[in-house]
Amino acid sequence: MSFGVNVTYRVKPGRGQEFLDELSAAGIRDIVLKEEGCIRYDFYLPVEKRDEVLLVECWEKQEDQQRHVKQPHVVHQIREIKERLVDETILVCYEF
Repeated sequence: MSFGVNVTYRVKPGRGQEFLDELSAAGIRDIVLKEEGCIRYDFYLPVEKRDEVLLVECWEKQEDQQRHVKQPHVVHQIREIKERLVDETILVCYEF
């Protein structure tokens, strides 16, 4: 059974691509993909909602994802991200 989480980040108007570029430049995806249990960790910029960035996470177990959010690089990144957000929605979306 796998565990997934979707996070929608809402940024200031017109800043979605900039936000996505900053995430890419920080290299967070490559770091997270090396974590134990990480299957998928991808960011998307929706075509019709250019002020949102979607993060799709997939983990082998829920415990792996819970360990992930406590990692120092994630805690730091969350602090950095929050400064740029208008809102965020976290959806635990599936177990399969």
